[in-house]
Amino acid sequence: MRNKIYYDVIIVGGGPAGSTAAYQLNKLGYDVLLLDKKEFPRPKLCGGLITQKTLNILLDIFDFKLSDLKSQGIIDYVAESYQIYYKDKLITTNNLENEFNLVKRIQYDNYLFNLAKQSGVKVIDGIKVIGINFASNTVKTEKGKEYTSRFIIGADGVNSIVRKQMIDKINTKQIQHIKKGEALAIETLVPRNKISRNIDSPIIYFGIINYGYGWIFPKSDSLTIGLGGLQNKNENFIDIFNDFLKLLNLQDYKINKKGWYIPFGNFLKAPIYKNTFLIGDAANLADPLTGEGIYYAHKSAQIATEVIDKKEKVSINHVEEYKKRINNEIILNLNRAKFYRNLLWGTPDILQRLLIRVSSKYFHKKITMMIQE
Repeated sequence: MRNKIYYDVIIVGGGPAGSTAAYQLNKLGYDVLLLDKKEFPRPKLCGGLITQKTLNILLDIFDFKLSDLKSQGIIDYVAESYQIYYKDKLITTNNLENEFNLVKRIQYDNYLFNLAKQSGVKVIDGIKVIGINFASNTVKTEKGKEYTSRFIIGADGVNSIVRKQMIDKINTKQIQHIKKGEALAIETLVPRNKISRNIDSPIIYFGIINYGYGWIFPKSDSLTIGLGGLQNKNENFIDIFNDFLKLLNLQDYKINKKGWYIPFGNFLKAPIYKNTFLIGDAANLADPLTGEGIYYAHKSAQIATEVIDKKEKVSINHVEEYKKRINNEIILNLNRAKFYRNLLWGTPDILQRLLIRVSSKYFHKKITMMIQE
């Protein structure tokens, strides 16, 4: 018993979702412990696009504006347009009414992590959680430490240990649902001086992978180049990625590539069990069309925080409240995106190319609005 330490809320995972929940709960007066297996700052693979809806929720939660992010050096690059290719053919270049703001995730995540820490949250990084006792709300670490709380929030990403143990408890059939909608992404950072082209806007490449796309996201000193697609619709991702590099004339450049899994339509409709909540990638809350997850990390953290606070103040059924709010405020949008995804990538190549050409040229404002808002 001497190793047990008690908190109001324990959060597993210190990325944007976990740091957001920790910061909000602390501001509301709760005693919060934030755990992460990595020491911060730590690298994170991601294109790093911050949409307008993400900026809006950052203002709502942290009370800082775009100008604050720029002055702190968190916004690394600003793009005023984007391009869409089908394989090696340029389909369209579209100007943006609201700029695309891009971050390096190592900086963005560390900034949010430190905001939570500076607000008074108890933070322990470099410690791995290996077990959850859902009956006693106890978290066990690989070092033998046990921490107990009123509530647990799993914000530990796509390979969430909290989600794994939750599914083992309540519904093992969901494992197949998760695997079916899992995408694999491969990405690399290329210094700008290694590419002859002057790339000043994001570029999306269709037609190079099934149920997915390739991308180039510009940063101040580098380019984030990658691709991702549903794992069960593709074989040999390395070969696909190497072909993509050839298309970009980068086949001779020594690439340090890394891969990771991303949620891609396998979101959980009931990411809660007893007093344990799942948020962000741990609940597989990412857009099934674009793959964007940063906004949904912040939004699900906000919802979980508000549900916990409401539970403590007016004694609601927090399980049903969280399910209802996640479905109404997130899942409905993800279902719509999944419908468009299946419509786009479920067609033969020739129709897919026509659909991309028509939609990107004539409906680009609506598409951009869907991404941004």
